[in-house]
Amino acid sequence: MAEIAMALLGEEGFEAFEETETGLLAYIQQPLFSDDMLPPILAQLGLAADSARMELIPPHNWNKSWEENFPVVEIGDFCQIIASFKEAQAGFQYTIRIDPKMSFGTGHHETTRLVVRQMQGLDFSQKKVLDMGCGTGVLGILAARMGASHVLGIDIDPWSYENVAENSSLNGVNNMETRLGDVSVIPDVMYDVILANINRNVLLQDVEAYSQHLQAGSLLLSSGYYRKDAELIEKTFGQAKLKAVKTIEENDWLSQLYVKQ
Repeated sequence: MAEIAMALLGEEGFEAFEETETGLLAYIQQPLFSDDMLPPILAQLGLAADSARMELIPPHNWNKSWEENFPVVEIGDFCQIIASFKEAQAGFQYTIRIDPKMSFGTGHHETTRLVVRQMQGLDFSQKKVLDMGCGTGVLGILAARMGASHVLGIDIDPWSYENVAENSSLNGVNNMETRLGDVSVIPDVMYDVILANINRNVLLQDVEAYSQHLQAGSLLLSSGYYRKDAELIEKTFGQAKLKAVKTIEENDWLSQLYVKQ
């Protein structure tokens, strides 16, 4: 039942899954979780209420884990994402150095790679860019390296707020700032490109706010959801005057490029 369970949990905002010999581990950000989520899902699966247990995972030093085993992330010959202590390989148009500390976004997840692949085909020269759910800042930093005039990264995670400044400095980027919070802290500014690699539920909830900060012809590059979510995403985004113009996928994860109508 693992695949069915993952589909049901994914609809509630769970973002990562790990099958084990004894069951399924499912991960969700604490602010998105509520105690009433699991009982209906367990009932649909025909499982008893005590078939699941919840555990709050304490802050983890991802930097230490990352340093112990960190493969270089390569997106064609366009971009390589490496640790600060690694030697850059020749042959890439862009090299992004990232130390994640306790933030998400090392480039190893399918969604990050998908967005980078999409970015390869876009012109960021002198563009104003908003990076929602910026994590380590890897996408916003790449946008700045590609010529963006200004990048604003926003994340609800305090670790990200600090980490982006460090990673920006590592990459010689001085035109990216960070704000702690959600869509409520977006300034009264119109953006040429919004990068939103978050998750399905947050995207559905916040797309109207994103759209309000885009003029006709501006772009929204999204990811963080599965192929099965595309119909709902496109319908909701369409109501916000956003039209899908390019979709790519990897292991059932999607990235979609939208244009403001």
